[in-house]
Amino acid sequence: MSTKRGRPSTGPEKARSERVVTFVTERELDCLDRIANKEDRSLSAVVHRIIVQHLENIGASENSE
Repeated sequence: MSTKRGRPSTGPEKARSERVVTFVTERELDCLDRIANKEDRSLSAVVHRIIVQHLENIGASENSE
């Protein structure tokens, strides 16, 4: 019996494979850290959620370029 560990595959169409790097101020990082702690999520998960929500708010979609 084989048991696979780790996250289940989401498929290539939904896999996150691109990286975005940015710099923030100490104050901005503190704010993001507070949100992550409050939501019991990783900093990366919080930043990703913020980006996705903003893109949805402005009407951007995965199919528009």
